[in-house]
Amino acid sequence: MPIKTKRRVLVKLGNNCNLSCSYCHASKNSEYTYNPDIIDFINKEQFDKVAFGGGEPLLYFDMIKKIVEGMDKKDTFYKFSTNGFLITDTIVEFCNAHSIGVQISFDGYATGRRYPNDERLAIFAKLHNKSINTVLWSANADIEQLERECQAFGQKIGIELNHVLPSFMHQTAVNGENLKRADRELARSYIKYYNRAMESYIYRFLQGQRFDRGLMMKFGELFNDNLYMHGTMCCNENNLMMTASGDFLLCPYGSNKVGNIYSGVDWELVESYIPARCKVCALRSKCGCSCVSNVTDNECYIYKNTYNHFLKVCDKYNITPQALKAKIKQVFIDKQ
Repeated sequence: MPIKTKRRVLVKLGNNCNLSCSYCHASKNSEYTYNPDIIDFINKEQFDKVAFGGGEPLLYFDMIKKIVEGMDKKDTFYKFSTNGFLITDTIVEFCNAHSIGVQISFDGYATGRRYPNDERLAIFAKLHNKSINTVLWSANADIEQLERECQAFGQKIGIELNHVLPSFMHQTAVNGENLKRADRELARSYIKYYNRAMESYIYRFLQGQRFDRGLMMKFGELFNDNLYMHGTMCCNENNLMMTASGDFLLCPYGSNKVGNIYSGVDWELVESYIPARCKVCALRSKCGCSCVSNVTDNECYIYKNTYNHFLKVCDKYNITPQALKAKIKQVFIDKQ
């Protein structure tokens, strides 16, 4: 199957990191030789978004510069997530000059993880386009506490957070033992928190009240119809995972290769990795099989419950899912 025009590509730069967090779910057993042909591929495919992943992306900042400076499409949006320890004024100046979005990871002090000192955070605060990424796992299971800590952390780097929506930690073969496969009770607490936030933001949106744009877009995108016609959430026609060597990956947290920039994606190979239960699930085209590297079914359980609540919210406020999605598209896409 030929590769069609993509919306987003994540370039996996390498797996090295300056930290060793026990809960990290990324594979750490491979590095990639930089292939300059990836710039030609990205230019040819005309991606709207280019994300950079690690390991720690700032260990590979010279590679980020080569790619960004070699791009033909000037309105491409760039983004990467960092632990923040390696940020410098020079990096900030480059990111601001090229409108690169930078996320800093915050996972809650209950994890025992160290965070950058105030000097580094002050440098991070100079970024024009910055955000916070946070996750929920067994060691920081109090979501409300995590939200308060994240809001306080945001103040240090000049970000006002009205609401925090952490991601549920992927539990892969890499970190599954360390996390001890967080139980279903944690998934239930996450569902309760997520559904409350979703209903609140949909209500504000419909009432024309102030709401967080990023979160509302996330809720709107989550329930798109036929979003994943082929492949998975992380490997589909609109969202590719590619190494710096030019190989396509099934999952950014693993090492399974499913093609390259010269031959394209082997969609039959991708399909062979998809769990049997996902292939027959009515929600597959919406959730994209969530995370194929997950060793539990917690994310599947979460998605089904949040999707059902989404339908109930639409019914409660007398709007069809299709009409709500159209309204979100009109506000966030047509008026850009």
